[in-house]
Amino acid sequence: MTYRDVVILNRDGSEADVFNLSDHNLSDTEEYAALRDMILEDAGQEQ
Repeated sequence: MTYRDVVILNRDGSEADVFNLSDHNLSDTEEYAALRDMILEDAGQEQ
């Protein structure tokens, strides 16, 4: 993990993905959608 990492956990509480906010600007709609999709996918929900 590094500074400004968003760590996404799966349903078991294990680390599933890491999304760094320094590398990805959430004001960009594509970057925001990528993070949202990662969260939903790791939660086991439809996008």
